[in-house]
Amino acid sequence: MTKHEELFIKWDLCEFGVKTRVFNEYSSQQIDYIRKHPNYRDAKKMQDILDCIERNAQEVLEEITEMYNQISA
Repeated sequence: MTKHEELFIKWDLCEFGVKTRVFNEYSSQQIDYIRKHPNYRDAKKMQDILDCIERNAQEVLEEITEMYNQISA
């Protein structure tokens, strides 16, 4: 799987909260451009965005887990 395909799939699987946080680092225009151009070749930028998605997804998961634990207590 290419970086472009991986980015495309991960972006589609992201929930709103993760995407909002990614937009703090990368504009929606940048991400839309990459998604619309399968020949986009800046692998480093695509990897940086993938890393950003992973990092923010983990942060959202931790916050949700903490909120759930506080509600359950």
